Amino acid sequence: ADYIYGEGWGETPGDADQMALANLLSKIGISAQSTLSVSEEETANNDGLEYKADIKSVLNTYSQATITNTETCSFRDGDKGFYILRYMKRTELEKMFNQRRERVEDYVRSAFRAEEKGRVDDALRFYNWAFIMLHSLQYPGEVRMKIGGEEQLLLNWIPMQVKEILENVEAAVAEIKPDNTIDMLFTYKGRPVEGLDFT
Repeated sequence: ADYIYGEGWGETPGDADQMALANLLSKIGISAQSTLSVSEEETANNDGLEYKADIKSVLNTYSQATITNTETCSFRDGDKGFYILRYMKRTELEKMFNQRRERVEDYVRSAFRAEEKGRVDDALRFYNWAFIMLHSLQYPGEVRMKIGGEEQLLLNWIPMQVKEILENVEAAVAEIKPDNTIDMLFTYKGRPVEGLDFT
């Protein structure tokens, strides 16, 4: 009852260990998943141009690096190859999830600081990392953080912050030069943006 474990068989110790780790991860249920699905459709009837783009990005991470405090027990069976038992204390699992939660909160605080300095690219990046890391916790729908004196449910609050940032970024043509190059001016809440990559 104090341990969680995974078992693996393989022709080599490495194969058996990978199977044991995969078995352990499946029992823990650790996964970081972020799904982005955006559909855009633009139609211009004058010249018959029709443009459709679907952007789908799916991130599924089952990371060996996230499981650091495991022990192994192994032996070799002549017929079946190598057997490895990979195990960890349940208290170590709790510690790992607490560290992840702290990392989520640290990303949110870093996003605040970047946003205050007008570095919206960094703010968006930190919010994205916080949101992905949030989904790797046991109960992402229950994680709350005190922000501005008020408890916020991060699963809902982070996407709202990202939306608000994007709504406050404005782009304008600053200058069209004789060689047909264009200088763009990007502002966030009326202030010039520190850094921004755009396409």
